[in-house]
Amino acid sequence: MKLEQVGIRTPRAGKTGGAAPTQTDAMPQDVSNISGAPVTDAALVKQHHHGGDIPTDPQSPPDPQGPQVGSYPARIIIVRHGEKPDDASDPNLAPQGQERAQALATILPQKYPNISYIFASAPSKHSVRPIQTITPTAQKLGLPINEQYADADYASLAHEIFSNPEYAGKTIAIAWHHGEIPALTQALGATPPEARWPSDSFDRIWQIDYSANGQATVQNLPQHALPSDSN
Repeated sequence: MKLEQVGIRTPRAGKTGGAAPTQTDAMPQDVSNISGAPVTDAALVKQHHHGGDIPTDPQSPPDPQGPQVGSYPARIIIVRHGEKPDDASDPNLAPQGQERAQALATILPQKYPNISYIFASAPSKHSVRPIQTITPTAQKLGLPINEQYADADYASLAHEIFSNPEYAGKTIAIAWHHGEIPALTQALGATPPEARWPSDSFDRIWQIDYSANGQATVQNLPQHALPSDSN
């Protein structure tokens, strides 16, 4: 099944305290042909996001000391968006990326059945791929996607997670751009498995687990979403 390209509207909720996550408008269940016509500034992709888990269950520098607030999630999983098209001006997923997005909607809920919150980097005229990648999972789980944080604003996302008690003890899924995932991981209090996420890698899950006192451990795991995926 293919994903359907739809225009994205991104309401900007204020980032105060425990404000409710930003949600997008309803998106049809049949998500087909995402990589059709390019998305423009006037019609960024608009999707309703419902979300899933594998139970084994403005650019700010990350804090090298890790989280300082005593409110920790149980687990955070980070995935890169799916494969992108050869046309650099196309902000959507390539057909293989669409296949990955659909496969993750089965894999992530099975592997991480306790996912309670989903984040994706905010859409831009250059890319809506993180949202498109995690949308089928969100739909499968009936969860909204919080897309209010820009790709480079990972420090604010980390602050929200650690300062808002509603995330304490929960499993959180994040879809992001690979260039900032190592810095995002560090901002979340963990040591990135790799200093740089490989540019040709789309098939990994970085899983961060937190102890009761907030100590973070991270694993670099295979998705096994598509036959060509690495182990």
